[in-house]
Amino acid sequence: MTLAIECADKIGGEDFEGAAREVLERCEAVAWHTEVAGVTERPFLCESMRGVHGLVRQWMRDAGMTVRRDAVGNILGHRAGKSFSSKTLVIGSHLDAVANEGKYAGVLGVMVGIAAVSLLGRGALEVGIDVVGFAGDGGGLGGGRFGTPHLGSLGMTGQLGREAWGLRDKEGITLEEAIRRFGLHPEELEFAARKKGELAGFVEVHVEQGPMLEEAGAAVGVVKSIMGQTGMQLRLVGGGGHGGTLPMKGRRDALAGAADAILVVETCAQEMEGVVATVGRMECVPNAANCVPSEVRLTVDVRHEDDTVRENSVECMLTTIQQVARDRGLGMELLSRTDTGAVAMEMEMTARLIDAMRGETVDSGGRSVQKLVNGAIQDAAVMASNAPTAMLLVRSAEDAERGVRVNCEDVAEAIRVMHALLRSYSTA
Repeated sequence: MTLAIECADKIGGEDFEGAAREVLERCEAVAWHTEVAGVTERPFLCESMRGVHGLVRQWMRDAGMTVRRDAVGNILGHRAGKSFSSKTLVIGSHLDAVANEGKYAGVLGVMVGIAAVSLLGRGALEVGIDVVGFAGDGGGLGGGRFGTPHLGSLGMTGQLGREAWGLRDKEGITLEEAIRRFGLHPEELEFAARKKGELAGFVEVHVEQGPMLEEAGAAVGVVKSIMGQTGMQLRLVGGGGHGGTLPMKGRRDALAGAADAILVVETCAQEMEGVVATVGRMECVPNAANCVPSEVRLTVDVRHEDDTVRENSVECMLTTIQQVARDRGLGMELLSRTDTGAVAMEMEMTARLIDAMRGETVDSGGRSVQKLVNGAIQDAAVMASNAPTAMLLVRSAEDAERGVRVNCEDVAEAIRVMHALLRSYSTA
């Protein structure tokens, strides 16, 4: 099947459903390109990304787009607007994949964008369109191959300066070296940046990675805002010893203190409505079965849509953990802390997306629009600094055997919405 349709006015439900089936097949094809067999994992500019770019380049060309790749590794398919002076609407998401994130995160959004462009036919639009597959993913403390998430969108918004070239991965390879090894030229990074006012907007499509759409019985939803995030790394230091000879009384067990700290994080989050907090990584020294732990390092990830609420929750956690450490005779150190503010989606672009969602739907017509706060930090949070930004989420569900899954009908609805959004820029 080819997604290209000669006349966009003849597009109907069967066309969106056929396009959705092909989108899911393409997600499967991309998932085969991974650094770890059996797990979908593609760090920034890894070797398996070469195969992904080869597939995406062909699919973009089949959709009638010209294809290029910028210096940070973003791949872009372009459909021209009515004139050289037309602004560009960017749609898409990331192609990198964090371990355990699944085959649809990011990739689905790129494939939906290609499908929506394919269904446009030959009519002229007021804007040019770029479908982007961003390089770089991995939100949170130390996210991504180089410890900095969203390198692709940072490059597109001009926020990836020469100072970032020296960032190193776990093997000691610098960002500059990684870019050159991929056949790109870091000295051209400035040309990857899009100036403010150059873009008509950015719309990211992404699987929800949460239960809200499933609970509402909705195929898609629009994002109101993206939560702010605090990432911290804490260090608790106690006194080690042999587990068989050190009496329980008077022990300064760093791991037992860390267990209390984790419960503090959970309790403080539960006391403030809407806060979500996670201790996702912990390192124990000496990490031996018969030794009392002398040191523990743990990460804390705290998110909320209101920055003040998030900051108050973080202060509650730190103050209480400090008291726990004192009570147990432990030292407590805040090794690092990063704060990212909440990002509201742009009202006019979001309204335009909502209008597209409220059009005639594939199955039921005039469905109410689900408006959500997104807790996952996506490229839209970065792009919002440079362009009017909106975000469409697609319902997903957890499958115990297969991980995150999406329904073909929901993908068809996402394609329909994006097709309607693009058609709203028609010059006819």
